[in-house]
Amino acid sequence: SVLMAVWQVGRDTGASFNAGVEAVITAVLQMPEFLYRFELSPAVAGKKLIPLDGYDMATRLSYLLWNSTPDDVLLAAAQANKLQTPADITAQIMRMLSNPRAKDMVARFHDQWLNMGGIKTLEKDPMVYKTFNAGVATAMAQEVQSFIDDVMWKGDGKVSTLFTAPYTFLNDTLGKFYGVTAPQATTFARIDQAGLGMRPASGILTMGGLLAAEADRNNTSPTKRGIFVRKALLCEGLPPPPPNANIVPPVTKPNQTRRQAMANHVSDPVCATCHVMMDPIGFGFENFDAAGFWRAMEGGQTIDASGNIKDSDIPGSFNGPVELGAKLAGSDEALACASTQWFRFAFGRDAGDQADGDTCAVKTLKNALKSGGALALVKAIPQTAPFLYRKIPEGGL
Repeated sequence: SVLMAVWQVGRDTGASFNAGVEAVITAVLQMPEFLYRFELSPAVAGKKLIPLDGYDMATRLSYLLWNSTPDDVLLAAAQANKLQTPADITAQIMRMLSNPRAKDMVARFHDQWLNMGGIKTLEKDPMVYKTFNAGVATAMAQEVQSFIDDVMWKGDGKVSTLFTAPYTFLNDTLGKFYGVTAPQATTFARIDQAGLGMRPASGILTMGGLLAAEADRNNTSPTKRGIFVRKALLCEGLPPPPPNANIVPPVTKPNQTRRQAMANHVSDPVCATCHVMMDPIGFGFENFDAAGFWRAMEGGQTIDASGNIKDSDIPGSFNGPVELGAKLAGSDEALACASTQWFRFAFGRDAGDQADGDTCAVKTLKNALKSGGALALVKAIPQTAPFLYRKIPEGGL
C-alpha cells in the first residue's frame, strides 16, 4: 500500500523502525481524507443535487450539533437506513440536543456571531480604568455566556429576547466592578433590572464585555459599536474608508465628551458618507465607557445617549440601548440577519443561488426563529434542501 511504501522510505532514511512510523504519521496528517470530510452519496444521472445516504447524513448531523464524529447510535441508524425520512432525522435531532455537547454548539455559534472570543483577553489602559483587570474580563465573558444559555435553554430563544431581556447574570467580581449589589459568591446568578440600579439591562446590548470589546483601549468608539450593530445584528455591508480618510481616532479634550470629539465624523464630507451610518448608532451606547462601566457624566457634562438609525427597516431616533433594543426586536431585518448568521454557521458559507435551495432555506430558518426561537431553527436546519442534498460541483465528483 501507499502507507507501507512511505514507512519503508522513512525506515530506510532514518535507519530505524520508529523513523518509518514517524513518516507514516506525518503522511496521514496531511492526507485529504484526514483534513476534509468527503461525502460519497452516489450520484444520480442528470441530477446536480444528490440525496445524502445514511452515513453522510449521520456525519452532517453530528458535526452540526456536536462538532465531532457520529456516535454508535447514529452509525447504527445509518446502517439500518433510518436517517432518510423527516421523522427519522427529527428523532435523532431531539436525542442529540439533549446531550450537553449541543450546548457547546449553541455557545460556539454565539461566540462567532457576537465576537465574544476576545472578551476574556480584553485589556484596557490601567491608568484610565484602574479597576479593570483579567478577572473582570473573564467574568464579563461568563456574563454573556450565562445570559445566552438562559435565553436559549430556559427561555424562548428568540432574537427579540436577546435584544430586550431586562436582566443579566453577575458574580461578586463583576457586581463589584459594575458597582451594583450582586451575590457574594463566585457563581453567577440572575439579577433583574431592579437590582442593577441606574445600570440598564437590555439583553446583549448592555453586556459590559461586548461593549468593552467594541471600544478602544482608553476610550469609547461609537464607530466600532455602530459597525457592530450594522454588520453583526443587521448584516449590512459597509464600504471601506476612502484612501484620503484619516483613520486615527480624534482625541477627547478635557471637559469634552466623546460625542463632541467625534462630531467631525458626521459633518466632514470626507468622513460623513460612511460615518453617518455608524456613529449615530454608536452614540446611543455612550453611557457605557470603554471598559463597559455605566456612567451618567463625562467631562463634567451629562452624556447625550441619543442615537439615530439611517437606511434600515427601523429608521429614526432612539435614546440609549433599551430603546435601540426595542427597535431591533421589531426589525424584520435583524430577524433575517440572525437567520442568515445561523445559515453561515451551519453550512460554512454564505447563502447562494435560489436554485440550490439556499433562499428557501434561509426563509425557513427565519420563520422557525420567529415562531419558535433558536432551538426551533436548529431543528429546522437538517430539514432544508442544502442539508438534505449534496451538490455536484462543476466537473463532477
